[in-house]
Amino acid sequence: MLRTLPFILIAFFLLQPMQGRADDLSFKSAFDKQNKGLFFESLQAASQIKTADGYALSAGTRLILVRFVMTEEERLQNIDIALADALNALKIDPRHLQGNLQAAVGFGLKARIIDAIENARKAKFYIDQALKFYPQSPWAWAANGGWHAEVVQKAGVLLGAVMFSAKRKISISSFQKAIQLSENPIPFYLAYSQTLLRTHKKEDRVQAYSLLRKTVLLAPQNQLNKIAQQLAKQLLLALDKQDENKLDQLLENFATPAG
Repeated sequence: MLRTLPFILIAFFLLQPMQGRADDLSFKSAFDKQNKGLFFESLQAASQIKTADGYALSAGTRLILVRFVMTEEERLQNIDIALADALNALKIDPRHLQGNLQAAVGFGLKARIIDAIENARKAKFYIDQALKFYPQSPWAWAANGGWHAEVVQKAGVLLGAVMFSAKRKISISSFQKAIQLSENPIPFYLAYSQTLLRTHKKEDRVQAYSLLRKTVLLAPQNQLNKIAQQLAKQLLLALDKQDENKLDQLLENFATPAG
């Protein structure tokens, strides 16, 4: 397994910038490693930091590896470890933004493997908590947009609305809110475009293409922006070539593990 992931794919809800105390040098070191793509090293360092920030960073970094590196056999156990870290962060600080968002990510990924209904509802609970405490967080709004979109796409419009109160219009407005609030829209343009591409509707594909073009033309502010732009370029290439197989591969829930 690769120790650095310079070409790792990105998911908007897995690559959120984390804020620690200015004087917390151990957290800063662990976060800097994540920002440079040194995810294994970041996880090792973050797992030693027994604060809300440390637990949340450990959870988020592990979920990146679950999503894009680990084998199918490794995923569920590591999702549970990440969830334990996220919930430990919330035991220390129930209002912790990253604790709530990483809990939402963990339950969202778990819903793709087992107990879809129960885990999807748990994911939504923590997204709602993040929005309650941080209504101006673009990451919380993007997570809300992604949740509504995925439930509607997986369960269908009627069933999604009846069972989860999920609606496409809420997804759209949430992504638009995230873009409006963000000073760095690169990850939100990408996330919204991925959501639109998964509908397989012509009008959504046209809008997604426009968003992807915006994504690649902006100046990146960090390494994670560069990774997002690389995926945007791959999606644009697949669209230009009308390569549906490649497009589906790029939009998969879990990437093929690195060898």
